[in-house]
Amino acid sequence: MALWDEVVARVPNERLVQLTRAGDTSATTVDAAKGTKAAADAQARFEATCGITFDVTNPLHVEPCIAGVLYYLHSYRDLLGADTREMRQVFEDALDRTRRVLGRDRPTPYTTSALTPSREVPTGATVRPVFDTSRFDALTIGRRVNVGDD
Repeated sequence: MALWDEVVARVPNERLVQLTRAGDTSATTVDAAKGTKAAADAQARFEATCGITFDVTNPLHVEPCIAGVLYYLHSYRDLLGADTREMRQVFEDALDRTRRVLGRDRPTPYTTSALTPSREVPTGATVRPVFDTSRFDALTIGRRVNVGDD
């Protein structure tokens, strides 16, 4: 399912006819070509702003893009008044919320730890960290002390 299909499923048909067939008062059908282009524009803006690939199966991706499709359809009509500015602001706010949760604003995980990970054993055998060898048993409370090293 494409983004335009999601828009058609959520927005009343009458509104889509008004937005895609501006100036044609006798129109009763939606101009799917114009809607598909608006969906492509909204999707491209989503990917550029959020820094992630759009996924139509993810509701967190679809929600801001529906606002974007409506904004682009409105702006294609050359109605750059207060309504269009408000729709753009709604779209940009939705993108900003999504970007903070899913996109580039995510903190990059890092560590300053001096610990080193245990070596990987492809056979699946248990690997004990270096500090877990028997020579450290005397330093561990409640462990039996054995002489020797693992």
